[in-house]
Amino acid sequence: MAKVPKELIENAKAVKKTKKNEKQNTQEKKKLKDLLASLNKPKRPISPYLLFCQDIKPRLSTDLSGTDRARKMGVEWNQADTKTKELFEKKSEELVLKYEKELESWNRKMHEEGRNEEIAMAQSKVAKMRKTADEGKNAEIAKAPSKDIKTPVKVVKMRKSV
Repeated sequence: MAKVPKELIENAKAVKKTKKNEKQNTQEKKKLKDLLASLNKPKRPISPYLLFCQDIKPRLSTDLSGTDRARKMGVEWNQADTKTKELFEKKSEELVLKYEKELESWNRKMHEEGRNEEIAMAQSKVAKMRKTADEGKNAEIAKAPSKDIKTPVKVVKMRKSV
C-alpha cells in the first residue's frame, strides 16, 4: 500500500479542526440565542417587504406551492406603486421606533438586574469562536494540497504488522 503524503494528512487534520471549531461556534451561537430568548429580549421588526407579504399572503391562492407564492409576492412587490410601498415603509418605521424603545427598556432592565456581564460574556465567546473558525478556514485554504499530489478517494489508516 502506498504511503499517504504528509501534506495530505496535515490537510485532513486542518479540515477536522475547522469542522470542530464550526460546531463549537454553532453551539455558542445557540447558547447566546437561548439566553437572550430566556431574558425576553425584543425581536427586531420585519422589513416593509415582509409586511407586504403578510398582508397579501391570505389573498393568494392556496393551490400555489410555497415557491410559486413567494415568486408571486416578489413580482407584486416589484410592480407595486410608490404609494403602496410608502405605506408599508411607514408601518415598518413605526415598528422600528417601537422596537428601539422596547430594546432600551430591556437594556435598562438587564443593567438593573446585573445581567449585562452574562450577556457580554456569551457574546464574546461567540466572537472568539467566529474568529477561530475564520482563522481555521484561512489556514485550510493555505494548506490545500498542491495539484501535483493525487488525492486518494479514501484515506485508510495503516496498521502495523507484528
